[in-house]
Amino acid sequence: MKTARTRTAVPAQATTKVVTRRAVVPPTAASLSPRLIDMAREADLLLSSLGIFPLNLAVSELVPEDDAVWAALEHPLSFAAPASEVADGWLRTQDELQTLLQHQDPLRDALAAPDIEPLMRLLPALYSGVTGRAAVTHPSGRNRTEPFMGVSVAFLSPEEGIASFERMRVWLRENADLPAVIRASVALATVTNVHAFGDGNGRVARILANHVLLVNTAPGAYVPLHEYALGSRRSLTFRIREAELRNQWSGLVGFVSTVVTHWATRSTT
Repeated sequence: MKTARTRTAVPAQATTKVVTRRAVVPPTAASLSPRLIDMAREADLLLSSLGIFPLNLAVSELVPEDDAVWAALEHPLSFAAPASEVADGWLRTQDELQTLLQHQDPLRDALAAPDIEPLMRLLPALYSGVTGRAAVTHPSGRNRTEPFMGVSVAFLSPEEGIASFERMRVWLRENADLPAVIRASVALATVTNVHAFGDGNGRVARILANHVLLVNTAPGAYVPLHEYALGSRRSLTFRIREAELRNQWSGLVGFVSTVVTHWATRSTT
């Protein structure tokens, strides 16, 4: 009598779709509408009114949950993003501010240098300042996210990232007459898009954006983009993706303009 054999099921191999991120392309001045430029210039006028960052005050005191600014900032797709609690301690923003104060002059010099090397040497220092850890490179040569729902994002290669940073530097220099809000938006989008580090990229991006915004402002001022991003259900991320994927900059510039305008009225009261 033959004994029936049992067959062991072999689990199917999960397949992961890899989405390769495209490099941000800064806008041309001609592609920006006069209305958008005027809005950014109006926000620029308020930057000089910013004083030393009020670390002694709670976030909820300056930007309460029922403030109308949240509705103004929200992206149409924000409903899909989880609500995030805005901490009252300015935790990340405080680290960003201190790191910017320590590296303000080297950052200015790196952006004005004849080549990209000074900036590439400075970025790991900014990363260490906000994370407390040494910057690590990605051994695979390309930073890739862990698969989530069958999708993994592959960020720019080191060579592509360096080229993107250099494109940003040249663009900032050649468009010095554009409003600081627009120039800061390009810096913010470029650093997050390159995603040079395993984490902390948003913090480094906000430092660079604030450097561009506040280059002519008294030391100690800072625009807390992190808290506004959390309170608006990650709308900043959606705006950055629009600039990255569609070269549509109005949403991101509008977000930064609204934040600067609101923060100027709240932080100086």
